[in-house]
Amino acid sequence: MTSTPRSPRRRIVAAALPLAAALAITLSACSTDTTDDVATSSSAVEETTTEATTDSVAETSYEVDSSETIDVGSAALISITRGGTYTLTGSGTGSVVVDTEEDVVLILDGVSIVSETGAAIVVQNANNVYIELADGSDNYLEDASTRSDEEIDGTLYSADDLIFSGSGTLTVVANYADGIVSNDDLTIESGTYVVTAADEGIKGRDSIEVLGGAIDITAGGDGLKSTNDEEAERGYVYIADGTITIDSGDDAIKAASWITVDGGTIDVTDSYEGLEAQTITVNDGDITIYASDDGVNAVNNGGAYTGEVLIEVNGGTMDVTVGSGDTDAFDSNGDLTVTGGTITVTAPTSSFDYDGTGSYTGGTLIVNGQQLSSLPTGMGGGGGMGGGPGGRG
Repeated sequence: MTSTPRSPRRRIVAAALPLAAALAITLSACSTDTTDDVATSSSAVEETTTEATTDSVAETSYEVDSSETIDVGSAALISITRGGTYTLTGSGTGSVVVDTEEDVVLILDGVSIVSETGAAIVVQNANNVYIELADGSDNYLEDASTRSDEEIDGTLYSADDLIFSGSGTLTVVANYADGIVSNDDLTIESGTYVVTAADEGIKGRDSIEVLGGAIDITAGGDGLKSTNDEEAERGYVYIADGTITIDSGDDAIKAASWITVDGGTIDVTDSYEGLEAQTITVNDGDITIYASDDGVNAVNNGGAYTGEVLIEVNGGTMDVTVGSGDTDAFDSNGDLTVTGGTITVTAPTSSFDYDGTGSYTGGTLIVNGQQLSSLPTGMGGGGGMGGGPGGRG
């Protein structure tokens, strides 16, 4: 895991705690510096006196050491306002909110949050947020179906970078919209993730990088998605390793700029389109796709990204099946290049469709059970038995 700075003392603000419970936590969580402890407790009393709600609960602040364990059932709102390492355990129905300029490490160790008010975990501000799944742990996050701030559209939502690691399991249920959301970069290094979302499964605005782990997504909208079309170097999805299974109501993996697969296993059991971006490159990996429309689709998204409209397969294994109608297994609004790998297509209408240049210089092509020695012609070519002649070399 990427190393992160640690600070000797951290501050948590816990809202909606009964005063007696808050003071108990204050005393037990603080360091051995009794002078600071007394001052913190006095401050808590003042806040309780002046900010008490009609339900006789109040906001209380207290100091904790780095790596302090937080029981999420201890408050309706737990706000982390300094960088450090925090272990989340227990069961709760509120939210954990991060708001700091520093790095924060959240270790999920058997935590369960079923929020009754909105998102389960919200990062309003941070430098980087590292989420580690403790060894052997089962963790569960679920959001409410409504919320006051509709821009917080994920069960686990971050305005800044999210980096996931560990060897535990995280189950995410999104009743409002999306499962896991970062408005910056989102990286998955390891761990097991089971995401069920009303809309999109995992969304990283600037990028998504999957470097390992096991990801299982069931989404009403897109499965994995990066959306930034305003910056040329952003809005991409990169997959180096790991196992990804997606059942999506829309596109399985979608990027505003480019998708590159360098390894791993991708199994799209259902989708409208399997992979969609302006530039799609497959160098390695084992990819299986079922799509009701196009299996792999390169399209000009009209954003800041200036890369080619291109599908390029240089290696790996791809098995693409599409539904009936005006569908294509591989559809490029620009060029399509195959230099290696094994591609197996089941397509009742069109196997390969490209508006620009098609090139086949290596690898194996099998279309509807027939091995081809050339790439089918573009512009709707590549019908049930592979279409007309194409070019190789």
